Amino acid sequence: MEAVITEVNAWAWGVPMQVLLLGTGIFLTLGLGLLPWRKLGFAFRLLLGGFKGQGEGDIAPFRALMTSLSATIGTGNIAGVATAMTLGGPGALFWMWLLRYLVPWLGLGWLIPCNPTQWPRCWGISFKCIG
Repeated sequence: MEAVITEVNAWAWGVPMQVLLLGTGIFLTLGLGLLPWRKLGFAFRLLLGGFKGQGEGDIAPFRALMTSLSATIGTGNIAGVATAMTLGGPGALFWMWLLRYLVPWLGLGWLIPCNPTQWPRCWGISFKCIG
């Protein structure tokens, strides 16, 4: 049984799958007349410019993107934790908890003290400094 699983895994994640994914991407890009590349500038203007919705209940494109990304990432996190618990057992839960509380604490050492009246700004989000 282990040999069968190893063989399926080698095929599913090996060179044939990579060739299939790359070939499909090239086929669709050429079949659509290089549409993803031709409209890339418009996509970024739409995303960053935040064209307003026309009707009642419409949301800005950036908010729609963030909603879809949060749903995708959230589902991936749930599936990842479930897989880790299944394959790693209680040890996986221990390391997840340890990293959950240890990593933010270690990150405090990288904060730079600065003048609170001159907070750095990035996309309208202010990052508070340790004063």
